[in-house]
Amino acid sequence: VIGKTSGNLDPNQINTAGADVFLQKYDASGQLIFTRMLGSASDADGFAATVDSNDNIYIAGQTATLLDSGGFGGNYDAFVTKFDSTGQEQFTRQLSPFANDGAFGLGVDSSDNIFITGFSRGSVGGNTHSGGSDAYVTKIDNSGNTIFNVQFGDSGEDIAKDITVDSSGNFYVVGTDDGNGFLRKF
Repeated sequence: VIGKTSGNLDPNQINTAGADVFLQKYDASGQLIFTRMLGSASDADGFAATVDSNDNIYIAGQTATLLDSGGFGGNYDAFVTKFDSTGQEQFTRQLSPFANDGAFGLGVDSSDNIFITGFSRGSVGGNTHSGGSDAYVTKIDNSGNTIFNVQFGDSGEDIAKDITVDSSGNFYVVGTDDGNGFLRKF
């Protein structure tokens, strides 16, 4: 389970200020295995979670402040965090400094590379910003290194909502373009 909380969730998971992202892992019978919080000095929200073939857990969302040492783009930044199967944080990467952006979907390929999708109001990885908000896909390896960025949209509001990856490495993105739905295959 991933979400947002303004309070503490157990004695060891203390809210740092404002709203923090939380991750809770449950076993098949519904028993809580662990809770983890990812703190922000202001506001952070978790929107997506996925698991790779080694049971590592990835979460994504947006934050209004710095979560890692990579920089803060302003307004909101998209982020991705990797936890191992026991809940130990492996890395957090802010996909910044893009501008005002967020991550709404995650996918994993057969090599455990991670695909993050969402929206940005700026240039993503040197791509051209078309105006309004553009949809994007960022592919990172399981160590958090960027492999590539794809950005697409028009002058309106383009927002990628989710992503999946097939066995051949093709990825499929769904979202909205000025309120109309889209499905794109790459």
